[in-house]
Amino acid sequence: MRSQDVRLGMLVQVRRGSMEPGLRDRIGIVRHRFGSHSYSPFEVQFESIEYKPHELLWASEFEEW
Repeated sequence: MRSQDVRLGMLVQVRRGSMEPGLRDRIGIVRHRFGSHSYSPFEVQFESIEYKPHELLWASEFEEW
């Protein structure tokens, strides 16, 4: 997914190629964008992960669900 296509509040699924193996295939909600619109990390909130409810991910690590 391209950074420009990400919208706050959208549901996303973490790709299997993500650097975070515990998050692969998880569904979350994009809550915040950091930096510029062309290249920025996003804060994604996961409801099913107790120890790590929020994670910073790059748009290339997830896809719209």
